[in-house]
Amino acid sequence: MVRALLIVTGFLFAARPGTAQQSYYLGSDLSYVNQMEDCGAVYREDGVPKDPYQIFADQGTNVVRLRLWVDPSWQNSLSQPAGVKDQYSDFEDVREAIQRSKDAGMQVLLDFHYSDFWADPGRQVIPARWASVGYDTQALSDSVYQYTHRTLTRLDAEGLMPELVQVGNETNPGMLLYLGMNSQYEGTGFVSGDWDRQASLFNAGIRAVREAGAASSIDPKIVIHFANPAGVVDRVRRLQNHGITDFDIIGLSFYYTWHGHTVSLASAYVRGIG
Repeated sequence: MVRALLIVTGFLFAARPGTAQQSYYLGSDLSYVNQMEDCGAVYREDGVPKDPYQIFADQGTNVVRLRLWVDPSWQNSLSQPAGVKDQYSDFEDVREAIQRSKDAGMQVLLDFHYSDFWADPGRQVIPARWASVGYDTQALSDSVYQYTHRTLTRLDAEGLMPELVQVGNETNPGMLLYLGMNSQYEGTGFVSGDWDRQASLFNAGIRAVREAGAASSIDPKIVIHFANPAGVVDRVRRLQNHGITDFDIIGLSFYYTWHGHTVSLASAYVRGIG
């Protein structure tokens, strides 16, 4: 039986039985904060300018979720105000955000999208630098492992190891499914929905997190993430049936506009995970 359920700005956590955990995570996704500040946004508390990370920490937030894209070079073509960087949600931006989060006393959930763009149920696009091995499961799995391990090792060397690591984003159909996107930002060039392939990819990321954590003073909890609480039991069973079992937390995107469930019903779905 699931021991905990948490809502974090449209994100649900369900800890697996036997998972050591703090009593409650109160989180916020602050992936846009650095970019907003560079664009001139000023965050205030009671009308007084204040560091946004500290605002959240002072109001009880104890974990910050941050997305990481492999190479979001598509941003280079955007028209940006002076002083705005070419790319955000890349390694450098995430490193800065992790530092600021930890300086404010909060933990970090690092969300590996394994894409150059938002990954969601209809858009799990292979990063451009990995496209040449999209049909080679072993080579693509090795890319996932090397990238994940290298990223975490670099962060750990600077005292920035995240406390939680999300292996994939909204992975209902799996991850790394398409070779490209069309003008409507939909995945194109479908590679394969085979779940033996998915097992290799997920387990490569999971193994990288475990090995990087074993060499660090912080051993991150591993999060597997889906969109929509409905159907979560079947999705978890599918993971387990294909040998994807070494994770600690199920994360669920919950947006009322699209998913339409009450929090109580969402909780009931999650309690079905045993």
